[in-house]
Amino acid sequence: MLWLILLAILVWLILQPTWLPKVPDFRGMTNRAIERSQARTNETFSKLIGRSPRLRRDRPLSTKLQEWITARTTSTENEIYDKMPARTQGMNAWLATLSDKEMRVFTDKVARFTASLGLDLEWLLDNKVNAYPALKQAIEEAVFLYSISAWRAYNVQRDVKAFRAYQAWVENPSRNRALEQKLYSELVQQGLAPTAPDLYLASESERNAEAIRAIKEVAETRPEVVTAIVRDWVTPQEPVKMEAVAQPAN
Repeated sequence: MLWLILLAILVWLILQPTWLPKVPDFRGMTNRAIERSQARTNETFSKLIGRSPRLRRDRPLSTKLQEWITARTTSTENEIYDKMPARTQGMNAWLATLSDKEMRVFTDKVARFTASLGLDLEWLLDNKVNAYPALKQAIEEAVFLYSISAWRAYNVQRDVKAFRAYQAWVENPSRNRALEQKLYSELVQQGLAPTAPDLYLASESERNAEAIRAIKEVAETRPEVVTAIVRDWVTPQEPVKMEAVAQPAN
């Protein structure tokens, strides 16, 4: 009798007769439940992205660049080109102050730039492209414009450091109280951030809040004053030096 029961069970497992009840597909049920949950989560997250500015994905940098270039007007371009002679004189004066090592570093930067475009700087400097006027002109323009751009970038390094430092303070003032105190004390001395007598009796958090408010207010109306203070605090006045190019990892 026992063997008949075992045989019936074996037949049921193999053939799954329609007249026998089906074994619930627990794995399939679980997977479908997970899929439905994920779908609801994705739908909710998509709605949040569309509604919240903080969650909305930003536009690609390439799109922003294209729009920026397209928005340039003829007058803006003319202004840039009109300033080229003065820029060239400034760059030549700057190059004359570089040491041999710094000049080699600058040359390496220019060579790397031209190489990234598939061009060889030595083609121009060794007169190898004189018989190819179009190619020669393209390399000349690329080298000259990049050199001007590099000089301009080095020329504002102190301003760049100041901008980074100030933006970092704006995002989290509590992490750089030293800069906050420097800014506030300087603005007070210049009469741009008057202090109320009752602040001396205020709590530290209240004094900090007032200092932050005063600094940001001056930054909106007189940004050059705040920039000058931060610039001198970040890096004292010194000649701009070339920095060596980081070597690519092998």
